[in-house]
Amino acid sequence: MIENSVTDSHAQIIVQAGTIAGGITLPAPPSPPVPRLLPRRRPLADRVEARARLSALLSTEEPLPVLITGPEGMGKTALAVDLLHGQNTPGPHLHADLGGSSASGPTRPDAIIARWLRALGVGVPTDADEAHDLYRSLTAGRRVAVLLDDVATAVQAERLLPSACGLVIITARRPLPELLAAGTHHHRLGPLPADAAGQLLLSVAGRALPHHRIAELTEACQGIPQALALAGARLAVGVPTVLPEPRTESIVSTALTGTYATLDATAARVYRIAGLLPSADTTVDFAMAGAAARLDPATTEAAFSSLAQAQLLVAPSTDTGRWEFVSSGVRAHAAARAAEEEDEGQAVRRALDWLTAETMEAARLAVPYRDPLAAPLSFPPPHRVGITTPTQALDFLRVRGPHLDAALTAAETHHPVIVPHLVFAAWPHYLRARHYREWLDHHDRALAALTALGTPATDTGRRLYRELLGGRATVLRALNRVPDALADCHQALATAKQTDDRAGIAQHHHDLGAAYRQAAAHALARQHFSRARTLYLDLGRPRGAALAHLELALTDAVLGEDAATVLDRLSVAERGLLATGDPLNSSKARAWRGRILATDGRGTDARPVLASALDGFREQDARLWEARILVWLADIDRERGRTGDAITLLRHAAALYEHHSPADHAEVTAVLRDLRSRA
Repeated sequence: MIENSVTDSHAQIIVQAGTIAGGITLPAPPSPPVPRLLPRRRPLADRVEARARLSALLSTEEPLPVLITGPEGMGKTALAVDLLHGQNTPGPHLHADLGGSSASGPTRPDAIIARWLRALGVGVPTDADEAHDLYRSLTAGRRVAVLLDDVATAVQAERLLPSACGLVIITARRPLPELLAAGTHHHRLGPLPADAAGQLLLSVAGRALPHHRIAELTEACQGIPQALALAGARLAVGVPTVLPEPRTESIVSTALTGTYATLDATAARVYRIAGLLPSADTTVDFAMAGAAARLDPATTEAAFSSLAQAQLLVAPSTDTGRWEFVSSGVRAHAAARAAEEEDEGQAVRRALDWLTAETMEAARLAVPYRDPLAAPLSFPPPHRVGITTPTQALDFLRVRGPHLDAALTAAETHHPVIVPHLVFAAWPHYLRARHYREWLDHHDRALAALTALGTPATDTGRRLYRELLGGRATVLRALNRVPDALADCHQALATAKQTDDRAGIAQHHHDLGAAYRQAAAHALARQHFSRARTLYLDLGRPRGAALAHLELALTDAVLGEDAATVLDRLSVAERGLLATGDPLNSSKARAWRGRILATDGRGTDARPVLASALDGFREQDARLWEARILVWLADIDRERGRTGDAITLLRHAAALYEHHSPADHAEVTAVLRDLRSRA
């Protein structure tokens, strides 16, 4: 007798028989369908460059996740869906809306994992961690496609990442620093250019329009795909798309007028001030806004909460203090209101004075060995953000660093005296971020502002002038413009000698040594390093002496000194730098010790030294040095035949180099291609 029974939702076949002649064929239970949860493709306009770049990233053997960010309505989801469909992934396609901008709050990752497990055809464990482990196991080694849409926090996304080989795209309104630090590729999606905006408008409208009408509508929609699609849809169904007359506001700003009218006086003022703040994108610095509006932190927080409830601002996903306008159109509306109702010059000066004061404090903690320089603040901030540790200082500089260019542009218009002081204070940011073109441009502008103000004639001005020259010489060397770097170093040294500034004289001898060594004039380099070390010792400045000792050791290595002597000198320099509170340069000395050991054929001894230096650079947020150490460790693995380990290290190095050093990124990528072809 054969009968079917159902237990716990699973069909079971029970066979009961005496003597049976012949075979028995039991029907196999049907396999669960492969999940295809991605939304349908939508029309895209002018995302060719972004699509090509991101498709290449997703097509690699072990692709890292991709994070697409941008304000509401920019088409982040449409681009993500198009990319994942374009990969033709045979494995499961998983999608979830994380509710980052939902009024009801973010979705719990564990609820999504449960839904995905059911779609994959397995039972859902009651324990959340067990369910998460099962999800990771089911995706291990499979080419799955995962879209995490509207993510609120990095923790939310990390919980849902599949095992290696998965194609993952994350969309969010703002960058998520923890994901970027883990190697996630970042692409910010901005408005469409005018031509593409017009094409999208016409494709949705389904009919031709006069050129002047297309230009009028696309400008009003500010290149936002969602607004363009809405305008096109209204045209398609015959609903008039009327612009305000007289046309002094865009469609977007017209829609905001009613919301703005409901704000209380304080929230409305903070909204206007936020529109004036110097920022590279739609972000809003909470503390800067409070300083510019002359409000205490509690009142500022209440105003920001009101603006978030009105859906004008979005709260930060991490404790950075940086909120965000929901779109560039909202920011433009805030700025337009400020132009009519605020003293723009004074508000911006207060914001810049706050930024300069806090950057100076961060620099003091991040590089305590550097002599501070007072800045002429018109409005010293009464409320501070409370930077008290080197780690907090580095975090402050990392978060605000990308917005320095906007701050300098505002300062050149409203507060030019602050330009050279802000660049001088931001030295730790330039040193760690290594965005060379920005570094050079900012120092050029600072020196031009200082000269225009006529302040190099004063003692303070001369010191600021030579410090900026030295900073520019450093980046000129990095750009391999050695003759220009030498000219700046000699000018800085002459300026220091005018006032018998012995610390400055020592510093610029050191800078000249670095420039001459790069020019392969090693004997001259050694002379300047030796002079700097002697001066620092006479001045009782052990940190400067230790740094010069480090450079002398590296110069001696180039001049052919034996490895044992060079290693001893590097050890002395490392101990001296660590004892004087310079963890960044002590890590450099340790890194060079590891490199010398490796090139001397002692890879086993080199590896732990380089690993220790790597930890130091990560603590200091020195991304390029971190990448360099990964390359050196990969060299050791390659020499020992560990190609797979070398590929992993080089892949992480390439991710670090991608946005910081295109030349190094290209070089490492070429090595990776070669290794993979021979693996």
